Amino acid sequence: MYFRFLRRLRVAQNAAMVTPMKLSKYLRRRGETGYAFALRSGVPRQTIGAILEGGGASAKTALAIIRSTDGRVRLQDLVPDKGARR
Repeated sequence: MYFRFLRRLRVAQNAAMVTPMKLSKYLRRRGETGYAFALRSGVPRQTIGAILEGGGASAKTALAIIRSTDGRVRLQDLVPDKGARR
Protein backbone atom coordinates (compact mmCIF):
# COMPACT_ATOMS: atom_id res chain seq x y z
CA MET A 1 0.00 0.00 0.00
CA TYR A 2 2.85 2.39 0.83
CA PHE A 3 4.45 1.80 -2.58
CA ARG A 4 1.13 2.40 -4.31
CA PHE A 5 0.90 5.73 -2.47
CA LEU A 6 4.43 6.70 -3.57
CA ARG A 7 3.65 5.79 -7.17
CA ARG A 8 0.48 7.93 -7.14
CA LEU A 9 2.41 10.78 -5.54
CA ARG A 10 5.12 10.58 -8.21
CA VAL A 11 2.48 10.55 -10.97
CA ALA A 12 0.76 13.57 -9.44
CA GLN A 13 4.05 15.45 -9.26
CA ASN A 14 5.06 14.60 -12.82
CA ALA A 15 1.62 15.24 -14.30
CA ALA A 16 2.10 18.96 -14.68
CA MET A 17 5.39 20.31 -15.96
CA VAL A 18 5.07 23.74 -14.38
CA THR A 19 7.13 25.99 -12.16
CA PRO A 20 7.01 24.60 -8.62
CA MET A 21 6.10 26.92 -5.77
CA LYS A 22 5.17 27.04 -2.11
CA LEU A 23 1.48 26.83 -1.23
CA SER A 24 1.38 30.48 -0.12
CA LYS A 25 2.71 31.65 -3.50
CA TYR A 26 0.25 29.39 -5.31
CA LEU A 27 -2.67 30.87 -3.38
CA ARG A 28 -1.46 34.46 -3.96
CA ARG A 29 -1.16 33.90 -7.71
CA ARG A 30 -4.65 32.44 -7.90
CA GLY A 31 -6.14 35.04 -5.57
CA GLU A 32 -7.53 32.22 -3.48
CA THR A 33 -7.89 32.20 0.29
CA GLY A 34 -6.68 29.39 2.49
CA TYR A 35 -10.29 28.69 3.42
CA ALA A 36 -11.40 28.39 -0.23
CA PHE A 37 -8.46 26.12 -0.99
CA ALA A 38 -9.28 23.97 2.04
CA LEU A 39 -12.83 23.49 0.77
CA ARG A 40 -11.62 22.69 -2.75
CA SER A 41 -8.88 20.28 -1.67
CA GLY A 42 -10.71 18.56 1.18
CA VAL A 43 -7.91 19.39 3.64
CA PRO A 44 -9.05 20.93 6.96
CA ARG A 45 -8.59 24.71 7.06
CA GLN A 46 -6.58 24.45 10.29
CA THR A 47 -4.09 22.20 8.49
CA ILE A 48 -3.83 24.63 5.57
CA GLY A 49 -3.25 27.45 8.06
CA ALA A 50 -0.49 25.49 9.79
CA ILE A 51 1.22 24.76 6.45
CA LEU A 52 1.00 28.44 5.47
CA GLU A 53 2.69 29.32 8.79
CA GLY A 54 5.62 27.07 7.90
CA GLY A 55 4.48 23.71 9.25
CA GLY A 56 4.73 20.45 7.37
CA ALA A 57 2.10 18.13 5.94
CA SER A 58 1.38 14.45 6.40
CA ALA A 59 1.71 12.19 3.38
CA LYS A 60 -2.07 12.05 2.87
CA THR A 61 -2.38 15.84 3.14
CA ALA A 62 0.57 16.39 0.81
CA LEU A 63 -1.01 14.15 -1.83
CA ALA A 64 -4.32 16.05 -1.60
CA ILE A 65 -2.52 19.39 -1.99
CA ILE A 66 -0.38 18.19 -4.89
CA ARG A 67 -3.46 16.89 -6.69
CA SER A 68 -5.47 20.05 -6.01
CA THR A 69 -2.70 22.25 -7.39
CA ASP A 70 -2.07 20.04 -10.44
CA GLY A 71 1.49 19.47 -9.26
CA ARG A 72 2.39 23.16 -8.94
CA VAL A 73 3.08 22.65 -5.23
CA ARG A 74 5.55 19.79 -4.84
CA LEU A 75 6.27 17.50 -1.94
CA GLN A 76 9.55 19.33 -1.29
CA ASP A 77 7.57 22.57 -0.94
CA LEU A 78 5.50 21.08 1.89
CA VAL A 79 8.44 20.23 4.14
CA PRO A 80 8.31 22.35 7.31
CA ASP A 81 10.48 25.44 7.51
CA LYS A 82 13.24 25.38 10.09
CA GLY A 83 12.11 27.08 13.29
CA ALA A 84 8.41 26.79 12.44
CA ARG A 85 5.97 26.40 15.29
CA ARG A 86 4.30 23.04 15.65
